[in-house]
Amino acid sequence: MNPRVVLYTPDFEPITVITLPPFALAYLQEHHTVRLAAPIPCDFVASSEDISRHWERMQMHIVEIRAERLVRQGKEHLMLFTKDETAAMLLRADFLPGQRREVQEMEREQYARGFMDALTAACRGMR
Repeated sequence: MNPRVVLYTPDFEPITVITLPPFALAYLQEHHTVRLAAPIPCDFVASSEDISRHWERMQMHIVEIRAERLVRQGKEHLMLFTKDETAAMLLRADFLPGQRREVQEMEREQYARGFMDALTAACRGMR
């Protein structure tokens, strides 16, 4: 299971919660720094002709993450920091365990609502 971690500013302000890929965690533990790519969101791609323009415009920010060891009650923890606060917000955010149930319920409700709207539209088209 990939660990969820909190990413902080150098002033200990939390920025976001991310799921850290296993390779990144191992690299951080050994080298104390890792760089992750954060894609800049692009406009919606409507047709196949737009795909080539989409890829030409696609850019990446690089987020440098620094790890510092914190020893608390005899256990060692990694605290993760970045100066790239704006770019860090582009990393795919995750949710804390206490937030997951609420988010999953909202996703199910949105899916059911979309499904019923599509079904209703399809039934109207059959008349």
